[in-house]
Amino acid sequence: MDTLIRKNNIDKYLPWHHPDLTKVWRWPIARYLNTFGWWSEDYTRPSVKFLFRVIKFTFLAVNVVYLISLTIGVHRQLQSTTNFMDNMFAFFAATPSYLGAAKIFALIIQRRELRRIWKNLDDLLKDVLKRGVDDKLDRELRWRMKRCWLMYSIFLTVGSCITLHWLLRPLVYAMYGERTSIVSTWPSYLENWPLWFATYVFQAMNISSVGHALYIYDNVYFCICENILIHFAIVKHHLHEMDISTGKPGGITMNFCISHHIRLTSVCMDLRECSKYVIMQQVFWTIFIICPAVFELISGRQTDTTIVVNLLEITTIMTCILFLYSWYSNEVTLQSSQIYNTCYMSDWVQGTASQRKTLMTMMTRSMKPIIFGGLVNVDLGTFISVLKTTFSYYQFLDTMDKNKRKLDDTS
Repeated sequence: MDTLIRKNNIDKYLPWHHPDLTKVWRWPIARYLNTFGWWSEDYTRPSVKFLFRVIKFTFLAVNVVYLISLTIGVHRQLQSTTNFMDNMFAFFAATPSYLGAAKIFALIIQRRELRRIWKNLDDLLKDVLKRGVDDKLDRELRWRMKRCWLMYSIFLTVGSCITLHWLLRPLVYAMYGERTSIVSTWPSYLENWPLWFATYVFQAMNISSVGHALYIYDNVYFCICENILIHFAIVKHHLHEMDISTGKPGGITMNFCISHHIRLTSVCMDLRECSKYVIMQQVFWTIFIICPAVFELISGRQTDTTIVVNLLEITTIMTCILFLYSWYSNEVTLQSSQIYNTCYMSDWVQGTASQRKTLMTMMTRSMKPIIFGGLVNVDLGTFISVLKTTFSYYQFLDTMDKNKRKLDDTS
């Protein structure tokens, strides 16, 4: 009995148990987008807006210097040896920074577009709720919003932990008297402790902001997709439960479903347009990251435990991120195309000729699926293709490494 009471007390504080569905999900991720002032324009108080603008431009300036320093460091590493195999880890360590910089740029440039998408999704939900929802739809909405909250919380926690791990590692080594840098940049001043501290602060500012952007942009995209899936579920529920000739209580008619579907499709188009460049960079840089990482891990060339842990950590998270991008894009495409079947399975024979014609228009619209991506379509097939590319690239590098060893043995 006490356990049940405690469980009920905990449940009432969980956001998806809020009695008002409009307050279950209110885009909590917005507050984290201003950790480094990327959306400083959201603040209304002039003093606060000015403060976060200063923070934003300070970090942007430092990030530009960091990327130049990182590029020079990689270039010097390549010049230090003609053996491409020995430079695999240098490529691996640099690529997340370039991807994170691209996401910082996207967050700043696409602020208005993303805000408009959020507002449109909220308006769609309010239009549905003011007409009332039955118990079945209420349970469906709460379950999907719970899934959205879990995705947001887990991704935020994992991303923060990975960033903290990279930031704390040099500090742990420093406790044992060893001076190390977070990443290989040029120049890295490690000759004495004051110079080491200056290098660490410079790199920490960049790793924290770049690492933040790496998972925050992804979190925004995944949460938007979860909300889009919520509205596809609403449309399908109403079409399935509604009498086409009389509609449902609260003014839910065929015209309402069509209007809701058109507005939802417009939101999907907006998301596709503002995310296509980031998604393509995600695919490109993921291939650049996991290909050398898989080779380094399987070949056993790296014996340093710290490097092996970093390889496993980044490879795993980048693979999971690409899978989630592929899965969500594939799921939105699938749910949008399933509207056609839902329309066909509705009680359309009971409607008038005008209502059947209206339903046919909705079916025609849904026959053109919503496909995400830029130069290539992004879906689960994309994820499989990346894995195949990684395996082919590993075989190529393994062959090169074996040939090099044979040449070394003969010489």
